[in-house]
Amino acid sequence: MFSVILSALSSCASVNPMTKRVASEVENELRVSQRGFRFYVSTDITLERLDFDITINPRETIIMEETRRIRISLSSNTPGRLQSFSINGAFNVAFESGPHLPTLSFVQNRGTGLNDRYYLNWVADWETGGWAVDPVSGRRVIIYENEAYLVDYRGSDEPFLQYRRTSRASTTTRRMQGLR
Repeated sequence: MFSVILSALSSCASVNPMTKRVASEVENELRVSQRGFRFYVSTDITLERLDFDITINPRETIIMEETRRIRISLSSNTPGRLQSFSINGAFNVAFESGPHLPTLSFVQNRGTGLNDRYYLNWVADWETGGWAVDPVSGRRVIIYENEAYLVDYRGSDEPFLQYRRTSRASTTTRRMQGLR
């Protein structure tokens, strides 16, 4: 009358691209607790903005030129929180705190299919029909904190939005003792 019950539990986590299929699967949860969802970027990103300021002192005939370089780095393992979203529009994710929680915007800019990824929302160049590009550096432009920033990223693949999926699997095993 002795039986052995053996139970095994395993879990694993993986980081996957955010797609319209995934967004549709979890849409109700996103709407209810959207600020609880964490997202990541697929690669390290650097945002850069240059501010120029020219001051003229008419008494001394002096022109003062000041250049400020603002760099913001975001590594691929930095979690961000969803602030707002539209499955057919943009996912706006905050990766740093601040008075207004500045966000990066991600859209399906290569296709709108169920398995297409959400990429950084590049600024459009309406004259060429492509993306706005800095003529000096050749880098593309995004809007962050209501300012235009040039974007650098690692690798040749454009940065896209990712989420972490965990799964658990359990197995229960028992031995039948038979009837007597």
